[in-house]
Amino acid sequence: IYTSGSTGLPKGVMVEHRNLVNLLYWNIETFDITEKSRSALYSSFSFDASVWELFPYLIKGGTIHLLNETLRTDLVGLNNYIEDQEINIAFLPTVICEEF
Repeated sequence: IYTSGSTGLPKGVMVEHRNLVNLLYWNIETFDITEKSRSALYSSFSFDASVWELFPYLIKGGTIHLLNETLRTDLVGLNNYIEDQEINIAFLPTVICEEF
């Protein structure tokens, strides 16, 4: 997978399967993911965060909503979509705004 880590420059990193499995099952337990979970995949498939946003729901049989670029950059539209689709868990980036 690719990550920028602390450098800000994309680079490929190797993740061992057992580490991935540990992460996924920790995520499932911590966030109580079940077959009724409805999640949003915000990050790109090539970004390391996509593992966190995708596989726990596949393992447990939950629903994953793939967000297109337009929706990901429209805060009001994204909020409406999350409410309309009854998405109950999503990992979204934090944005610091100077003005509201």
